[in-house]
Amino acid sequence: MNRISTFYQFNTLQNNVNRAAQAYYDAQQKVSSGKRINNLGDDPVGFGTVVSMRSVKAGLTQYSANLDRANSWYTSSENTFSEVTTLLNRANALAVSGATATVGTNERQAMASEVTSIRDRLVQLSNSKDANGDYIFSGTMTNTASFTETGGALVYNGDLGKVKVEAAPGQQMDLSLTGQNTFFTQAYSNLTTMITALNNNDTSTLSNSSLSQIQADLQSVNMSRGEVGNRMRAVTDYQSDHSRRIDELTKGVSDIEDVDLAQAITDYQSAQTAYQASLQMASQGSKLSLMDFIQG
Repeated sequence: MNRISTFYQFNTLQNNVNRAAQAYYDAQQKVSSGKRINNLGDDPVGFGTVVSMRSVKAGLTQYSANLDRANSWYTSSENTFSEVTTLLNRANALAVSGATATVGTNERQAMASEVTSIRDRLVQLSNSKDANGDYIFSGTMTNTASFTETGGALVYNGDLGKVKVEAAPGQQMDLSLTGQNTFFTQAYSNLTTMITALNNNDTSTLSNSSLSQIQADLQSVNMSRGEVGNRMRAVTDYQSDHSRRIDELTKGVSDIEDVDLAQAITDYQSAQTAYQASLQMASQGSKLSLMDFIQG
């Protein structure tokens, strides 16, 4: 009959204690963290899946942030165009009144003063910014004021580049609107012509030019508002889709990673009992005599 050496017994007891201690520690980690997977060794396949899902979620979160910027830009654009529409509608009404033969010189001069105020406000609106402080009509030169008044004209300072954001994988959205550089300069010029005609009692220009010009400007701004509205709806659709997918990924990570707390507590108690038992067995083993150990 083979005799088990004392050294082997000591080594076995120590290994049992180490394994029980590791199991006890792992059970503690799961209960305290609420996570079934705390490191690669807990579940290599599940760990890899969680890492992949979190990477996709991070990408979607960045797209959502990009869309927040787009929404801020478009909201600023719509607010600007809404006020421009109000201004031009008032200018149109003044052009109609000014072209009426029964209106006197003093009245037209008062109208000219009001249209000058409208033009001044148009210049201010042409340099609108979004919530981030970017000029929304300067193309890619978002730190440069879009327009300045020079020599009785409105001069464009930006470029024709497009500010873009990535809305989804492989999908970009233009923030810049086409033709805004020419719209503001043209509207400014048309209002200037109207001011001159009012000051000069030039009813012919008011009726034959100013009315059609202001109405054309109104048509342009309404088209821009329609374009902004379409883009804002696209932003909403993208954001809704990203939010849904983020929620799905969050749940997916939770399903893989999170622990069943009731089961984890039961496993913790079992591991604690096993660890204490291994310590007791090791304590009993330590009572072997030195001679027994030497005779091993």
